[in-house]
Amino acid sequence: MAHKSRPEIPPLEWAIAAIGALIVAAVLVYFGLDAMRADTPPDLVAQVMAVRPASDGWVVEIRLENRGDRTAADVEVGVIEAGTRKSVRFELVPGRSQRFASIVLSSRPTRVPDAEVISFRQP
Repeated sequence: MAHKSRPEIPPLEWAIAAIGALIVAAVLVYFGLDAMRADTPPDLVAQVMAVRPASDGWVVEIRLENRGDRTAADVEVGVIEAGTRKSVRFELVPGRSQRFASIVLSSRPTRVPDAEVISFRQP
């Protein structure tokens, strides 16, 4: 009986197999490190991005950033202008994300108002 010799594997096939193995290893390392990372509570930062005129008054554009890993719910962000507090509510702000909203003021602010997180809960 004649013994069949195996055909030689081309170098391109070896290279593609090595690239595939590297991708699989990188994905496993990423998910492994992500699983070991600490699960931090919501860390909310509100910032006024712009104040611009509008037909109904002045619009204060706000960016809310959650620097923590966990989701924050029912987040209330407010600005104080001329002794009056106005606020906006964000339903959900997932971890490591940003959300944007606007608050309308009836009169032109004397300065750029500060935005502050008033309250939130963890779902």
